[in-house]
Amino acid sequence: FVPCSISKPYQGSQTHARLKRRLRESGIEFVEESAVVVTGLGVIPRSMWEHPVTLNYDVCIRDCYRLLGLLRSFLTVNSPGVVYDCLSYPPYRDILRIACRDTDTPEPARPVDFRPPSGWRKAYGSWLA
Repeated sequence: FVPCSISKPYQGSQTHARLKRRLRESGIEFVEESAVVVTGLGVIPRSMWEHPVTLNYDVCIRDCYRLLGLLRSFLTVNSPGVVYDCLSYPPYRDILRIACRDTDTPEPARPVDFRPPSGWRKAYGSWLA
């Protein structure tokens, strides 16, 4: 699970380039085909990153309860054996842990401490204070 980015498509964003570099430095291979973005729009698997809706949305509304339901459904349908939490928004990280617990999915591993650039503080509010 990876963070969304302002730039789209996600695979070309600075956020994802930084994350891939951090994972590689930690000895973890980033497999883009299995990456899932968690965003205000919802849970977006790699196969949908270039869908017109994904490419054109600009949502900053965070409906955490809706996202919890979407993550529960995604984890139930896909049954991942390993979950890596590379999310940078703390509430989304909490929601992922809750969804994993609720669906008997393995506890998410946190391979790197990935935070957004300091300039993103406005978008993340006081969560990173």
